[in-house]
Amino acid sequence: MTARISTTMLVRFEPDRAGLCTHLDAVTLVTPSAPGCEDCLSIGMVWVHLRICMTCGHVGCCDRSRNRHARAHHERSGHPIVRSVEPGESWGWCYLDDQLLAPAEQPQPSTAEPTTGTLMPIVRHEDRPVHGRGPRMPTLQRLVDRANGSEAVTVLRNVFTSREAVPEHTHEVEEVLLVTAGECIVTVAGQPEVARTGDAVIITPGTRHAIHHDGDEPCEVIAVLASPDAHLATAE
Repeated sequence: MTARISTTMLVRFEPDRAGLCTHLDAVTLVTPSAPGCEDCLSIGMVWVHLRICMTCGHVGCCDRSRNRHARAHHERSGHPIVRSVEPGESWGWCYLDDQLLAPAEQPQPSTAEPTTGTLMPIVRHEDRPVHGRGPRMPTLQRLVDRANGSEAVTVLRNVFTSREAVPEHTHEVEEVLLVTAGECIVTVAGQPEVARTGDAVIITPGTRHAIHHDGDEPCEVIAVLASPDAHLATAE
């Protein structure tokens, strides 16, 4: 399964108190093993929060989740350090030392006024968290909204694998769906239409709509909503 939490993750950690964690050399460049908790997805369960193993990339659920798959992976493999992949979180945890790990200080962006010819800020998709919304639903990545600088739109990335769907819902603002890979069925006001790569669907405010993916090939749908504060889909 193609990982969609991030393309790669390499985070340097610093222990809260120097010298308590002795396993930082286990942190490597990893690729997430699944778009959500790998073990929960395989048995149709849900999770609370996600953690990624910083040795091999296994994605598991947190200790607050019913199955605690991240800890179970540590106990099986001996891999000591996980990182949170929740929105706005980059802390780590060492199971062996029972130690919280803060991310190493990163260079801060310049606050200087942009000059003529300066490139616009770029939001890298690999830096944005990917959310698993439960069985038979696509993963969701909130690429752009007010929190990262937009004053006009929210941009969402939906990735479907096999036979997943976004159930019928509405938004209070206009939405444009752009199919960037594969094909799906978009139903607007009860009328289903096949949408293929490069197609765009305009949905007026308050109109009921849904997206279904019945094929075996992955499908990606970018949703652009005319508000930087747009909420996620509300089921009818």
